[in-house]
Amino acid sequence: MLASKKDLPELPRLGMQFTLPAGFDSIARYGRGPHESYSDRNSSAFVDLYKGSVWEQFHPYVRSQETGNKTGVRWMTITNNTGIGWFIAGNPVTDASACAFNPAAIEYVSSTIKQKHGAAVKKSDLITANVDYGQRGLGGDNSWGALPH
Repeated sequence: MLASKKDLPELPRLGMQFTLPAGFDSIARYGRGPHESYSDRNSSAFVDLYKGSVWEQFHPYVRSQETGNKTGVRWMTITNNTGIGWFIAGNPVTDASACAFNPAAIEYVSSTIKQKHGAAVKKSDLITANVDYGQRGLGGDNSWGALPH
């Protein structure tokens, strides 16, 4: 039996996630930037070559949340201080991000647990990278429940 669209849950992200040792903290990419971008929030992010540290990709929002995604990535490298690392290429483009903390540190757990302030998120001993075929938009077109684009 085939599932209908009504039976399927919303899929916020389709891709893969992997971890690297903390020493892999340099990132370079040819894609949209320099700031984060999402499928419905990327018109101000221009395609160019951008370089920096993985930690610089994090934005300490008042309420910790998803941060640092880049759309339109043609290629990205995550390397250590000797230049050894990972090369990721889009076909033709991908979404990609890297963070210097465990993503569970920014997840909302329940209404009984206070959400962390973004400034409370600390570096960990691992780098977490995401390479995605796509990710849903952020939404926020109104304050009464509009779905993301």
